Amino acid sequence: MRIRSLLTAASIALIATPTLALAHGGVDAGPTTELVVGWATEPAFAGFPNAVEVIAEHDGALRNDADLAVTVLFGGEDSDTASDELALEKAFGQAGTYHAPIIPTDAGRYTFHITGTVGEDDVDIMVTSGDDTFDDVSAPTDLQFPTTIPAGAELAASIEQLTAQGDEINAAVLAAQDANDSAANSRLIAVLALGVGALSALFGFSALRRSTS
Repeated sequence: MRIRSLLTAASIALIATPTLALAHGGVDAGPTTELVVGWATEPAFAGFPNAVEVIAEHDGALRNDADLAVTVLFGGEDSDTASDELALEKAFGQAGTYHAPIIPTDAGRYTFHITGTVGEDDVDIMVTSGDDTFDDVSAPTDLQFPTTIPAGAELAASIEQLTAQGDEINAAVLAAQDANDSAANSRLIAVLALGVGALSALFGFSALRRSTS
């Protein structure tokens, strides 16, 4: 198909220039439809804006009138972690190319569930990242210098751990305050009891003197 020729030419051009090579996978999506699926920016890194990219060819020609949407799954096709359905919008100035912006927040494998129509063909396919399709999402730490910044999931786990430790410290402080309050109340009750006893003894002594005088 023509789309394969275009990708071959693009690959040759990329070899001759200092840019990042594309890693997209071509998939038969209907009797006369082929989709090339991948990340708009590859390699893809967790925490950085990106987009699902789909190039649509129907009946040997790039189509600018496809009606497509994508649901992004974190993991394989049976993953329970899925995005809302995202519209694949026509990319400006790129024939037959559609984008759905998204920020992948975790490194790992992703699956794109693409539905809709291209020409007369109905489309309902799932494409998972891998060696023969498109790149997994990578952690950005290998490119960070001089300080590495935790990825979203790692940072969230650290915050959760610190929050739990803070809750434990607060609980200990409150318990200590309660203990101090209880001890203070006990001392106050003891002092009052001693005062009442002393007053009782004083009144008793005074009554005794009056009775003997």
